[in-house]
Amino acid sequence: MTDAADIRRLPPLKALRALEAIHLTGSVTRAAQQLRVSHSAISHQVRILEDWSTTPLFSRSGRTTVLTEAGRSLAMTAHRAFDEVRHEIDRLPLRQVDPVTVATLPLLATEVILPNLTTFTEKEPNVRLHVSLALSDRPMMHTPDLQILFVRRAAVLASDVTLFAGDAIPVCAPALVKRTGQSPEALLEAGPHIHDEDLRMWPTWVEQHRRGIQKRLGDEATMILLEGSLLIHEAVAQGLGVGFVRRAMSADKLASGELLACSEEAIDFDWVYVLRVAADRADDPQVQLVAKWLRRICTQRS
Repeated sequence: MTDAADIRRLPPLKALRALEAIHLTGSVTRAAQQLRVSHSAISHQVRILEDWSTTPLFSRSGRTTVLTEAGRSLAMTAHRAFDEVRHEIDRLPLRQVDPVTVATLPLLATEVILPNLTTFTEKEPNVRLHVSLALSDRPMMHTPDLQILFVRRAAVLASDVTLFAGDAIPVCAPALVKRTGQSPEALLEAGPHIHDEDLRMWPTWVEQHRRGIQKRLGDEATMILLEGSLLIHEAVAQGLGVGFVRRAMSADKLASGELLACSEEAIDFDWVYVLRVAADRADDPQVQLVAKWLRRICTQRS
């Protein structure tokens, strides 16, 4: 049950809509035009917010009202929340269809699920499947029936099914070897090196396996920084540099020679891919069918 004090902590909905509109349009006048109300109606909502908040949300210069840093922060939060509501309204027809929902990481979607999807739909024509992308830094408004997650082993739940290991090795493309004239092993030091956005993987690997080149890696004049395994995987495949790929996710390309291992020494043994089923949907026959299929196509890579 929601406590009355929690409700009072929130400003009125109309005031939040006015705040969002001021943020998006840049002025009270244009906010009124966007919401199709009078200027005084928006001004009234501004005063409500000022009375509600102990932190200044607006500042004034003459007749101009602008958002403070706190005001912009709250406005952006309100905008994201309203966007979730708008998005959910657009998805209401999908809720009526009642598909089995699977949220997965982008690379796993393109490398594992999509290549096997036709086979599944031909075998199970009565199962409606909705696949979406799960981004680790963005919470979901609705918990999917099934999630494929990349987590530390310490965070694996008792009900999770471990699909395959998450250890990573440095690799390059044949195109990079041809362009530079250097062997995959030599490219470990020569680069160019493709880094993850938090600059974690190369320093971790060097610390564990090649301490002698740590300084040279940090001194690179040109640095390629990419967010997410999918971008790193694609950049490596296109010959842009040497980067880390999850060994299980890239097994086929390594076996075919599309990717070349620069070293078999790996990092991230404490990470795994797991299948997590929503507790309230675990007994649904169609959810169980999809879970069985996901386990089969994923564990083939382990």
